[in-house]
Formats: sequence, structure tokens, C-alpha cells
Amino acid sequence: MRHMAAYQAYDTKALSSRLIFIGPSKEAQARLGRVLGVKGALEDSPMLPHIVILEAAERDWEAYLKYIRTQFEEIVSLQLAAHKTN
Repeated sequence: MRHMAAYQAYDTKALSSRLIFIGPSKEAQARLGRVLGVKGALEDSPMLPHIVILEAAERDWEAYLKYIRTQFEEIVSLQLAAHKTN
């Protein structure tokens, strides 16, 4: 399972952020690069990097759940077939 950490120190007076990301997926890296490359994006929405990370994680979970569902269906099919032959 992929693990990722994010740290943000936001200064409300200076309207500035310090961000540290540890272990982001390639998709998260690309999306963060696009979002953080927009001038003023963090000043307008300091939570934007967190939203981007959660969206990327959601996509990863969808693929993982699809994989688990397929594995489960195969196991059920095998069990049903074995039960019919007995």
C-alpha cells in the first residue's frame, strides 16, 4: 500500500506556505506541479494542495477496489464451481 505524507505551514499574515511532500505518487506529483505552478494559487486557496492529494488518492483507491472486486469474484466463482461438483 502506498503511503504519503504532506506538511504545510501557512502564515496567515504573510499569506505564504511552506510545503513538504514525502512519497507522492507520480500522478500526485504531476498534478501538484501544475497547481503549484499557477501564480497566486496558494494565496487564493491554501488548502488546494490537500485537495489535489486527496483526489489522486481517490483515483488510486478506485483502481485498488476494482482489483479487489475482481479477485473476490474469482474466488466466489471457484467456490461455487467446487460446490456444484460435490
